Amino acid sequence: MSTPSQPELPDRVYAEAVVRSRTGSSLLDTDTPITSDTVDRFLASRADIDTAVQRLQAAGFDIIDRGPFSVTVAAPPAVYERAFCTCLEAIERPVLKEQGRVATSSFVNAADDSAFGRIDLSNTHFDALLSGVAINEPVYYYNAPPPSPTPPPTETEYLSVPNGLAEGLNATMAHQQGITGKGVKVVIVDTGWYAHPYFAKHNYTVNVHLAPGSTDTYSDSIGHGTGIAANLLAIAPEADLTVVKADVAILGNLKNVNSISALRTAINLRPAIISCSWASDQRSPRLSPYNRVLAATVAYAVRQGITVVFSAGNGHMGFPSQHPDVLAVGGVYRHLQGSLKGTLEASNYASGFVSPVYPGRRVPD
Repeated sequence: MSTPSQPELPDRVYAEAVVRSRTGSSLLDTDTPITSDTVDRFLASRADIDTAVQRLQAAGFDIIDRGPFSVTVAAPPAVYERAFCTCLEAIERPVLKEQGRVATSSFVNAADDSAFGRIDLSNTHFDALLSGVAINEPVYYYNAPPPSPTPPPTETEYLSVPNGLAEGLNATMAHQQGITGKGVKVVIVDTGWYAHPYFAKHNYTVNVHLAPGSTDTYSDSIGHGTGIAANLLAIAPEADLTVVKADVAILGNLKNVNSISALRTAINLRPAIISCSWASDQRSPRLSPYNRVLAATVAYAVRQGITVVFSAGNGHMGFPSQHPDVLAVGGVYRHLQGSLKGTLEASNYASGFVSPVYPGRRVPD
């Protein structure tokens, strides 16, 4: 039974079962920054990952995905408690959600002495194989309110796509020189993509892949991913674009779909660029267990030669945009009228900060 300060546990809990590395270095305990220069020391052997999958399945877990460090699992809370000799609890914690809105969100934690969000396996038969379990944390898209089906009446001039955006970012000049993104494979991890007539009008092509746990391939109930795709194609109209649909959180309602497995889906498509406009709010100098695995996943992508882009946030201290391997993007405002017409300035809605995790790391780039 839940109380006002202690919400109910979800029907299914998602987590990363972190497999012990080949080198003995612990991803969940290391004090070494997890970057593309250090990430190889946390890789697990394929045999150990296969063994972990088999044993977790035998214990009643659904295997959602597997990666080079961990296995994404999901199960009812009772399965975790039985297999890992623990007790799970749901706790409301303060977070920044969409549009920089201060609110709370439900986090799942193990009622033991380990770090918040980590399940200690030292007293279980999994200890020799797994260094711990990092419970999924909610992340949020940096989005505006749901769009109206018709444009609102306004006397104010707004930036248009594709031409206004391309001109404002000097992409038109590149287009005139034949630089249009042709042959460049880009993956966006977002809310999905809807085949709005706008895309057909401009002869844009977009592919969609479902992240593990997501549904409805060609729907985008928020429109955030559809908008991001329109922005990207305004700049690079001939890019080979794929949207990985990840139902992470919709209008503040946590769907508890694992964001790490969504990012892995993007990595496995082997693009040149991965772009993400979501994050958690990371103000502590020490990464949570879940964000440690997320940091390693980002570093692994960069190690594969992929450029990884994350938005800095809308008032957040966004993570993974703080990661030193990431290209952190901030918001800008383009003046469309008056004496400053055509000039750009930093948006007062966007985030700008020095990372508490990585000394000297300024966000955005």
